[in-house]
Amino acid sequence: MKTYWFYLEPYTFLWEKQEKVMLFNSLSGTHILFEPDAATKSIVSSWNNAGNLYGVILNEADIEKASVKNLIFQVREAFSGDIIELCSEQQCPLSLKPFLNFQKDRKWLANLKTSEANRQYGEKVLQHLYELTIYIDSVCHKDCPFCSKYYKQIFCCTKHNNDFLYPQQIERFLQNIYSSSVGRINILGGDLLSNSLLPEYLNVFNKFGFAKNYYSHYLNINEHARLLNLPETTLHVIISFPADEQKFEKAFKMLNGIDNINPCWTFIISSELEYSQSEVLIKRFNIQKSTIKPFFNGNNFNFFSENLFTALEDLDVIQLNRRQIFARQHINAVDFGKLTLMPDGKIYANVNHEALGTVNDDIRKLIYYELDSEKSWLRIRDQKPCIDCIYQWLCPSPSNYEIAIGCPNLCHVKR
Repeated sequence: MKTYWFYLEPYTFLWEKQEKVMLFNSLSGTHILFEPDAATKSIVSSWNNAGNLYGVILNEADIEKASVKNLIFQVREAFSGDIIELCSEQQCPLSLKPFLNFQKDRKWLANLKTSEANRQYGEKVLQHLYELTIYIDSVCHKDCPFCSKYYKQIFCCTKHNNDFLYPQQIERFLQNIYSSSVGRINILGGDLLSNSLLPEYLNVFNKFGFAKNYYSHYLNINEHARLLNLPETTLHVIISFPADEQKFEKAFKMLNGIDNINPCWTFIISSELEYSQSEVLIKRFNIQKSTIKPFFNGNNFNFFSENLFTALEDLDVIQLNRRQIFARQHINAVDFGKLTLMPDGKIYANVNHEALGTVNDDIRKLIYYELDSEKSWLRIRDQKPCIDCIYQWLCPSPSNYEIAIGCPNLCHVKR
């Protein structure tokens, strides 16, 4: 009797959840979803056994079964695997199930508990730091609605307690992370452009080769914006609603008159009406660089549900490669590698969670604390209801919106 080797390609992911099986091709983005019967269940079980080289031996009787025949057709049609006849001397083709060995980093992290002074670890942990957000002050005389909440969902200025960081504090902090992987710094405040020490802050930031992104509310745009005409520097102008069109126009004309400043205009919206108003402003002023950032205000759940929640049709067309899937299984793509320094000197991995420490602490130790706690950087979809969903690792990482809304996911597939 002839025998066959039915195998999956190493770029094909296999997931099982609640009597369902998904085969996801990370090259093409195509997937096969089926409910296994007794015949195909044994095939899936063999595929899941790492010692079987992502394959299973079938005989002629096996491949004549309707469910097996259909599965073979689908797998070959999707280029997610193949079936070949085996000769007596022939060895099975080598194919390995996609697997990322994260245990090495876990052990490495655990070892630090007994050797926190290890210099090699200290240098290595800084490599996980990619982006910084620094609030230099918290002083502003405007009264924007939701001022104390915007920054907990998106990049936005905020004010509280009149705290501020001295330029010297920031310079020491940046020197301490200079050997890190930081490539971008976001610089905010209350009314950033009205800070009397702005030239000193700029002088500090310009000593470092990071890409610099300054954020200012359109109501706070003034002549000091000219100081941001610098290399590797981008000004982001924040617009919250209701917007004063005359003041918006004044800010636009002022920035339009400054050479080499091409700001990005960020519109914070909470409704479809505000989205339409944003579109009107973008069109009227011929704005070339803009972004739309939704904001949950506590009363617009339906707006989020109708426009931002993931639907089944979104997942059916998603394109993810092996690297992206591995990332979603082990790290939070939204938070990982990012720290925020607030004007009171406290440092956060996510401003919605408790502070890791202060600007005076060893930054390496703070990163270790965050990796060890798994609260922000390693916050993944390993909780209900996502853990029971076949699409678990195709969905984006949990974001600040889930925290603000108070639900584990933004999804219509699994509630």
